Amino acid sequence: MEDGQAANSLKGTKISPWHRMKWTDNVVRLLIAVVAYVGDDGPETGESHKRKSVVLQKKGKWKTVSKVMIGKGCHVSPQQCEDKFNDLNKRYKKLNDILGRGTSCQVVENPGLMESMPHLSSKAKDEVRKILSSKQLFYQEICAYHNGQKIPNCPDVDLQGCSLPVKGHWRENDGSDEDEENDESEDDDSENEDENVNINAERTRRNEEGQRVSIVAESLQLEKQRLNWLRYRSKKDMEFERLKIENETLRLENEQSMARMKMKQLEVDLRHSDASVDPITLGTQRPQGKE
Repeated sequence: MEDGQAANSLKGTKISPWHRMKWTDNVVRLLIAVVAYVGDDGPETGESHKRKSVVLQKKGKWKTVSKVMIGKGCHVSPQQCEDKFNDLNKRYKKLNDILGRGTSCQVVENPGLMESMPHLSSKAKDEVRKILSSKQLFYQEICAYHNGQKIPNCPDVDLQGCSLPVKGHWRENDGSDEDEENDESEDDDSENEDENVNINAERTRRNEEGQRVSIVAESLQLEKQRLNWLRYRSKKDMEFERLKIENETLRLENEQSMARMKMKQLEVDLRHSDASVDPITLGTQRPQGKE
């Protein structure tokens, strides 16, 4: 009755019963342990609820998580639980996407190993450093959650002792149907917002991939042009050398022709010189002696 009166009072004043949560390390580990206990699909449902939408299943899961957390003294709303866990899970998956699961564990324990990974771009390394510098990463805890293992650094908690919703009921029937509809509307808006964020992230990733492919294609085209230019220049160089050799051959042939012409001219001059010194002519011109 007191809870119902408080809910009606809050309904009338439009004040949220939830307050900003200070997520200490122990509270975060408790949240991960509770989520692991509740599971991804919330409590089991009856035959009449098998066709409920995925959105309703998620709402039931996080309301159950919130109820268990409240039972452990942590007054957090379903939306706060969902937002915090999704934030941790998003960092975990982002780190694995960049480094790989096995490598991520090693880099989380020893960030210096990243410097010996030449295959990582500077942008990827900066992204990893940004994730590792997060105040609350809890990589080992989220890794244990995904592997179905015991959450490390988290003391054993008696989750079985917490009162969970009865099987087949996703919401607690307190008579406040209007409040539940408002909660559903807020949850739907949150789901739509998360979906839009995921769509925008996927669109950005595809745009970046498209730009990378365009850059690679442009690089290949430039390399093709460079090779064509080298082939053309080599062909022109060979043609130039051939012409150079032909010109040199013609020059030598011209010099040989000039040399032959000079030889013939010398022969002609020599014949003329011999003819001018005829012995018969010389004999007639000798002085006569005394008889």
